[in-house]
Amino acid sequence: RRAANRAEMEAAVRLAGKYPELIVALCVGNETRVSWSAHRVPQELLVGYVREARARTKLPVTTADDLDFWKEPAGRELAEELDLVVTHIHPLWRGRQLEEAVDYTGRAFQELRELHAGRTVVLGETGWATSKTATGDQGRYMKGRVGEAEQAAFCPAFAAWAERERVVTFFFEAFDENWKGGAEPAEVEKHWGFYRADRTPKAVVAALGRPAR
Repeated sequence: RRAANRAEMEAAVRLAGKYPELIVALCVGNETRVSWSAHRVPQELLVGYVREARARTKLPVTTADDLDFWKEPAGRELAEELDLVVTHIHPLWRGRQLEEAVDYTGRAFQELRELHAGRTVVLGETGWATSKTATGDQGRYMKGRVGEAEQAAFCPAFAAWAERERVVTFFFEAFDENWKGGAEPAEVEKHWGFYRADRTPKAVVAALGRPAR
């Protein structure tokens, strides 16, 4: 694992130097500190990688993690090492219905920004899936309806909120990832994309081309 981390670090630094007009920041690790992560790393190890990245690039350096981690004392401590705080807030995973999803996500983000007052907080992941199953964690935690119509309702509405509030937001995600999760084709982790795995667009692509109401 250390060898893989080293290879990724070297590639990130190289690409940041080669394409500064395209790359806005370096993100060192993804969901490595939140309690439910399957690939947790010690905070001191992550901080070491962050400090190395900051020493080797002029771009802002961050790490991305779940909302819950950034509320913890360890999250506030780690934020002091970063140029940006990048959080993930998924209302669907939080048991929210579609009708309350925009308000919930906006409130959660604003609360986190107040907790990290004086720092730039970025919404690195939010979105709405187009499929799920009734089994496992998704069956336990997800209560909202899913589908292309629901995704096409949430994403433009949240984009309008983000524009009004001037919140830098990255939707999860561009393309479906059919390799993720288990063998069940409908499994939720495979179906967050704005485009299917074959690169054909879902309804949200056209919806984002229209002003949200």
